[in-house]
Amino acid sequence: MEAGDATRFSGRTAWARSLETPLSSFLRTETGSATILLAAVVVALIWANIDLASYRKVWDTTLSIRIGDSGISSSS
Repeated sequence: MEAGDATRFSGRTAWARSLETPLSSFLRTETGSATILLAAVVVALIWANIDLASYRKVWDTTLSIRIGDSGISSSS
């Protein structure tokens, strides 16, 4: 088997290989995931402390999925 054959028959499609970006590589690491989680926590804390009314509205929003006359609904 030649060197080119190993990459050609690696089991990954061209589409899957094109998804490999520096961002996806970074997010797969523990540091990358922790950074995203920490940023989300900081944004949530800032948002909750700047305008409590808008933060509460998100949690009080009713979620419903309807198809025709039937559906489901959830509110807190």
